[in-house]
Amino acid sequence: MKNVFIYLFAVAFVFLVSQIIPPFTVHAEGDAFLNIDEVIKNVDPDKVNKAQFKEYYKTIEGEKAKGEGIVVSFLPGVKDKHRIAILTPASHPDKKYNVVLYTNQDATELKNDDKVMFEGKIGHITPFRGASIDIHGTYKKVGGK
Repeated sequence: MKNVFIYLFAVAFVFLVSQIIPPFTVHAEGDAFLNIDEVIKNVDPDKVNKAQFKEYYKTIEGEKAKGEGIVVSFLPGVKDKHRIAILTPASHPDKKYNVVLYTNQDATELKNDDKVMFEGKIGHITPFRGASIDIHGTYKKVGGK
């Protein structure tokens, strides 16, 4: 009888934990690029706690990701790198962007509201005022809004 109780308790515990902790999108080794929208959803501070955020970040830091979005502003650059703030459809954070693209490309052709495709390596992720992800890579302009 005691073993049955322990078994039922274990099953109930696993079920409850699976309902509380949202599943992360897992990428198979060898995938060319992660989808940036999925990454943003998996680090949303309204949906995951700090421990879940840190654990997921360990699995994706330095991985390649790609996506597309709208240019919302240009941030001060560091040395010869341009920083482009981009809003993808994945979320609408208070700070009005969810990706910061660091690029060596000449970004003077871009203007606010231009649509861009981007790809690169995942850098720092900040949950402040809505998650935003640093991507170190390149972009391609694909038109206006």
